[in-house]
Amino acid sequence: MKIIIHVLLMLITALFVCGVSNAQEHESGDGPAYMIIINEANPTTSMARSGVAKLFLKKSGKWGDGVKALPVDQHEESVIREAFSKNVLHKSVSSVISYWQQQVFSGRAIPPPEKATDEEILIYVKANRGAIGYVRGDTVAAGVKVIDVLD
Repeated sequence: MKIIIHVLLMLITALFVCGVSNAQEHESGDGPAYMIIINEANPTTSMARSGVAKLFLKKSGKWGDGVKALPVDQHEESVIREAFSKNVLHKSVSSVISYWQQQVFSGRAIPPPEKATDEEILIYVKANRGAIGYVRGDTVAAGVKVIDVLD
């Protein structure tokens, strides 16, 4: 009987942990946890996920019209950055940080600047025609536009 109770408690605990984890991933309610934004002067309206990843990992440095791409990241402890890194880069934030340490050490590239808030990301993207960033799904502002990310 004690074994059955112990197993039931373990199952309940596992279900609770999964529920809490899922709630954190979908923190913004019914909408997406984040949206990818670019400067409103950029003619791009949609991109493949792999194309967005290449811009953020600086494996591609220009937009289709030749303008230099200027990605900007959320702070490394941001929940939004965690979701973006997982869904778009297919890496954990710590893996992305390791990637950039290797790039810097080898002299190949430096990471995108980090901004502490959505407002700072919006200011950066509005001010730079080649900028691309991501903000909470409920963030709206003039001077930027949301692009669709295709798989």
